[in-house]
Amino acid sequence: MKSNICVLSNNKECLKNIFVETEKALAYNNLAKQDALRLRLLAEEMVGLISELIEDFEGEFWIENKGSKYRLYASLNVEYMDKSLKDKLLNLATNKKNRLAKGIKGKILSIFENIALSISENGAYIPSTIGYTPYEEYADTYSYAWSLNEYKQDVKSSADKANEWDELEKSIIANLADDVLVGVRKDKVEILIIKKFAE
Repeated sequence: MKSNICVLSNNKECLKNIFVETEKALAYNNLAKQDALRLRLLAEEMVGLISELIEDFEGEFWIENKGSKYRLYASLNVEYMDKSLKDKLLNLATNKKNRLAKGIKGKILSIFENIALSISENGAYIPSTIGYTPYEEYADTYSYAWSLNEYKQDVKSSADKANEWDELEKSIIANLADDVLVGVRKDKVEILIIKKFAE
């Protein structure tokens, strides 16, 4: 089942449609109360992520499921960027004290913005060496993707990343989602939240 597609724009009223489509999906699939609560929380996390991005990028949101596996998509068009937006993103990318560099939400937003800059400057995404890898499960969909699961494994196995592990443990999205991807599909960057419930 795939929900209606919601248009995302800098009119923040569009964010309400994410909750409307999530509620429709819950009703249609008759999810158990606890699972419904988790999916609502993940929809809230998606809104928290994209509410800042839609100030600069237009796009679409939809939710879909195959059986008990749910995916919440935000697809944002990054092809056209004017100089002021490029300058803003360059400043965010280089200013390590910026609000976007903090927490898991900040990590996801900075990954998105670095990819957006690369596409705008090069006409396509040019992979960097930090945390961007071809993601096998979605290789037919995304040319490159950053995965929260891979990031978790990296942080968990590193003795000098205790602060990052603390952030992961406190994060709703890191604890509820089975994975979060930031994927590149041509001139679009998608944020994908994945949740699989027990059958």
